[in-house]
Formats: sequence, C-alpha cells, structure tokens
Amino acid sequence: MIYKRWRTKKSILTSLIEIATGLRVHPKEIFDIMFDFEEYYANLDDIAKNNDIPKK
Repeated sequence: MIYKRWRTKKSILTSLIEIATGLRVHPKEIFDIMFDFEEYYANLDDIAKNNDIPKK
C-alpha cells in the first residue's frame, strides 16, 4: 500500500517535471506556489467564530 502511494507521488512529480520541460521553464517555477497562510487562517478563525454564535 505504501509503495503504491509512493509510486503515485513519483508519477505526479515526473509529470510536473515533464510539463515544466515542455513549457521550457525551470521546474522550480512550477512548484513555486504562492499561498497566503495568514489569510487562510484568518478565514478559518472567522468561520470558527461564526459557528460559536448560537443561532436563534
């Protein structure tokens, strides 16, 4: 089971590297993900606060 997961992840990685090669960009650019964790956690906190308010 663990081998199958590893093989799948390896296949995904290989595919992304092939896409980067086809686009003629460095693979790092494909993996460079911009994600604002502060905004994400703020939204989660907002949702949690709204769930704490008793509904009428």
